[in-house]
Amino acid sequence: MKKISMKQGILFFYAFDAVLLIFLIFAFLPFSKKNRSRMQETALLNPNRVQDLVSITIARQDDAVFLSRAGAYWWGTALASRKQYRWPADMQSVAKLLDAAQKITPVSVSAENAKSWQNFGVDKEHAVSVTFYGEKDSILSQLFFGRDDNLSNRIAFRTWTDDTVYEVDDGIASYLSVDESFWADPFLVPLCLGGEESSRLRRGSIQNIAPREGLPVNFVVRRDLPNGAAVDFAIYKRELDYIVIPSFRAGPAASAEESAFLEKLNYRYSISTLTFERLSLAEES
Repeated sequence: MKKISMKQGILFFYAFDAVLLIFLIFAFLPFSKKNRSRMQETALLNPNRVQDLVSITIARQDDAVFLSRAGAYWWGTALASRKQYRWPADMQSVAKLLDAAQKITPVSVSAENAKSWQNFGVDKEHAVSVTFYGEKDSILSQLFFGRDDNLSNRIAFRTWTDDTVYEVDDGIASYLSVDESFWADPFLVPLCLGGEESSRLRRGSIQNIAPREGLPVNFVVRRDLPNGAAVDFAIYKRELDYIVIPSFRAGPAASAEESAFLEKLNYRYSISTLTFERLSLAEES
């Protein structure tokens, strides 16, 4: 039997590796083409329908936040308060959510049937749903967001009309919160009342509580704004902080819609001792 030299053996293995490499290239080429064809560019909310937007609901399991447009402003409420309390929405957060939703962005197909929903966390039990409503509760877009991949910075989602599971850049993930403290205007004097953001004291967390009947108000602080608007702070001392229930009066230049918007706000929040002291000093000065 003829022996194979070392040189011939090395050449044989090189040739074998080359054939294997060519095989792998051809094997994965159709897969790569398939992946490219499964990429598309779209928006989560049709940019042409943003002007028709009336309200937004963000829901996770048994919790939800409801955002509603009121002229130039937004207000919100939540299941946490049984929709009992209304607060002015953080205009910046709402604007960023809408920017992320109407941005044309690449999406990729991850699965094409409902059986895969749970694996991606986009089933109703695990997903965070974001629903954009038009007039008469017509749905402009409804999306179910699931698993967020920190390595790829992409998040799985599906729409309300299709079984397909997609993945998209996770820029919208920051706005999938059902925490009303996140969505409410962060300032003691909300921006919808007028004034400069840089000079405003910040509130603590939203509090869905009511003072017991007959409980006296510990402090009342009034703040008059240059535009003629005003806010009265009814303040209750708690052990380590304070609970504030503000009431608002619109300025003389406000429209009837803006005045009605402010009158319906009835939320309450906590403030720290330091914030209380700064608020009280501002009143005295």
